[in-house]
This record gives sequence, C-alpha cells and structure tokens, in this order.
Amino acid sequence: MEISALSLYETLVPFLLYLLLVLMAISIILKLLPMPRVLINFIWTVTILASAYYLFNKFF
Repeated sequence: MEISALSLYETLVPFLLYLLLVLMAISIILKLLPMPRVLINFIWTVTILASAYYLFNKFF
C-alpha cells in the first residue's frame, strides 16, 4: 500500500489537532484533581501508547 503525501496530511493533521485537544484536557483535569505522580505518569503513558497504536493501524 502506497502512502501519498495528501492522504498522510489528511489523516495526520486532524489526528494531531485531536491529540492536542485531548492532551490539554488531560493536563487540566490532572491539575484539578490531586493524584499521585505514578497515576499521572500512567495516564500520560496510556494516552501516548493509544495514539501510537491508532497511527500504526491507520497506515500499516
């Protein structure tokens, strides 16, 4: 399967905007709720892994 620049752009830009929105929401929520540092790191790790999994499935 060949990946064209336009399809990459059409997929990546909305995804990155969505990811930015999600990361901003998570950081606001984490600031409001008192949580241990381990839990905060776990939430960030899960978010990043889920994003990588989504991108990998989208293109390969």
